[in-house]
Amino acid sequence: MSKRLEKPSKTEFESRQTELKATLDAKVKTLNAAIDAVKKTQGNGKNPALDALHDELNDIKSQQNAFKQGKQGVFDEIKTIDQRISGRIKDVQAAKAKLPVRNADEVEKRIEQLEDSVESGQLRILDEKKALTEISQLKKSKAAFANIAKMEEAIAADKETVAGIRAGIDDSESKKLHLRAQEIIKKIEESRAERNELKKSRDALYAARDKAFEEKHAANAELQALRDEYYGALKQYQDQYAADMAVRREKEKEERQAYEKEKRLERAKAKLEIASTPAFGVEIVETENLLNFFEKESGASPAAESKASSPSPSIDPSKVIKKDVGTFMEGTGGKRGKKTRGAKAGDKFNLNLTVIESLSALSIGIPGSKSEVPEVVEQLKKKLNYYKDNQDKVTKENIRKAEEEIAKAEEAVGQEQEEA
Repeated sequence: MSKRLEKPSKTEFESRQTELKATLDAKVKTLNAAIDAVKKTQGNGKNPALDALHDELNDIKSQQNAFKQGKQGVFDEIKTIDQRISGRIKDVQAAKAKLPVRNADEVEKRIEQLEDSVESGQLRILDEKKALTEISQLKKSKAAFANIAKMEEAIAADKETVAGIRAGIDDSESKKLHLRAQEIIKKIEESRAERNELKKSRDALYAARDKAFEEKHAANAELQALRDEYYGALKQYQDQYAADMAVRREKEKEERQAYEKEKRLERAKAKLEIASTPAFGVEIVETENLLNFFEKESGASPAAESKASSPSPSIDPSKVIKKDVGTFMEGTGGKRGKKTRGAKAGDKFNLNLTVIESLSALSIGIPGSKSEVPEVVEQLKKKLNYYKDNQDKVTKENIRKAEEEIAKAEEAVGQEQEEA
């Protein structure tokens, strides 16, 4: 058996929905603020002041190139000498790197020290040989230092030559251009630094905007998930409720139909019980009572009474309203029957209301005088004979009809039980 679903709490849903809506609204405000902050940092990509600096710098470079071209011969000579100086400096550095000492003075001191040791005669033969070998090498180094000194003198002479050439060049305008170029480059670098800082700031704003967007998206997704969960559960509950109601209505319908068919069967059985009662029971009793009444009134022989009291089928007293002669005789002073026109005063005949009603029920005319009583008696006898002659036949027909109705009702009940 599947678990019964409970109706989701609307109060809890609305409370949680209100909280999530407030969170979502706050996230939307944060996102809008971040978007506005990003927009403020976005220009049209143009910087007229910076463009002007670049244009001026390019102009200075053009002037400097023109200046250099005008004195290209001089600059070429300076360049040649500078290259020669650079080569000699490298040669000096390479020569010094090969020497065991730093300068010529150290060479002299070391030679004197070694010679004193050899002349003292205190060295062993092996040590003396080593000292003499080192003295020989130091003297070679001394010659190398002399050569290095000449190269250094040549370098100094070349530098003086370059200085003299440069002194003869009027480069005051070039210096001004150079200084201005340095100023412009500094401003451009400062502008670049500002742009880098702005970019960092903008990147931070972009990051804040993206984070706000993600948080807003997450809040919206959580709100939507809450709604989907609630309305999904509500629909399932409503479907369950509708199914329960359908089952309930079907059950009530079946119970109602079964009840109605059972009642029809009961009514049919009741009709059979009534139909089993001998037919014309009430009419026979009514007719016999009227015959007894009128025969006594007319003074006729009791033959009619004997015939009227002959054996007849058993009748349920609860289903027959029996009016005896005494009942017919009561209240004769009440409402009178109709008088026969022209009848004598001694022939007058009074009937109570009960007798009149009984005759009317049997469709027999009401006598207005005693002379009409025999005719009424004759009609009553015919009625009585008819009832008794047809009693069995009509009773059987009534039973047959009732049994057919019971069979139909039982068949309907059986079919409904099979369908169930």
